Amino acid sequence: MKNHTRNILLAVSVTCIMLLMAASASAFDGQRKGFILGFGLGPGVDMHKQNASVSIMGISLLDQDFVDESKFAFMTDFKLGYAPSNQLIIYYDNKVSWFKADWGEDMQIDIVSGGVNVLGYSDVMILSGLTGFGASYFLAPQAPSPFFTGGVGLASSMAFESGASARIGFGFFVGGGYEFSPHWSVEGDICYGSAGKSESPSEYAGLVDYDITSTDFAFKVSINVMAY
Repeated sequence: MKNHTRNILLAVSVTCIMLLMAASASAFDGQRKGFILGFGLGPGVDMHKQNASVSIMGISLLDQDFVDESKFAFMTDFKLGYAPSNQLIIYYDNKVSWFKADWGEDMQIDIVSGGVNVLGYSDVMILSGLTGFGASYFLAPQAPSPFFTGGVGLASSMAFESGASARIGFGFFVGGGYEFSPHWSVEGDICYGSAGKSESPSEYAGLVDYDITSTDFAFKVSINVMAY
């Protein structure tokens, strides 16, 4: 990771934690019921796969995986929502997995020879995100308490600082954790996202179509602070 990227992550993390600590100390009443604001950080593993498929006039020319690797990832988790009770929380959730891997962005296609060459970037920072709605259910109205969590949303995958546009798709997560003290918890999640984009090169418009799809299956553990 480049130094300035690391500095940005550190600054964002520290700022979010300070804001949440201040909010939990003054702006909220200490009961889960009501508005909530949360942020989490932790390590994870992202199993990252990319698939390319090419068809010429509807006839499949290529359909294969060209990236398939498991990477250590830095995970962030942001929550904003409302708890109708002290045991159920419903929220907007944004989970992002940051890791380095190869990234396929474009293709060179030669119809005459039938050749396909996947172009891309090597060893770049990839952001694999899941943005959507989630819910957590606590087994007890106050800490300490185990809880279960899950949600669905929009999956995205993009190469940071490459200029490439994000791939978009569908994703979901399931998990659980333990709130060991008011506002503080440890959480483990399994996240899945499939994001892609389809294009038809201008020089072969109407003749050639190709799709590049990124699939991410991630496991993460995070320490979370939640203001309520």
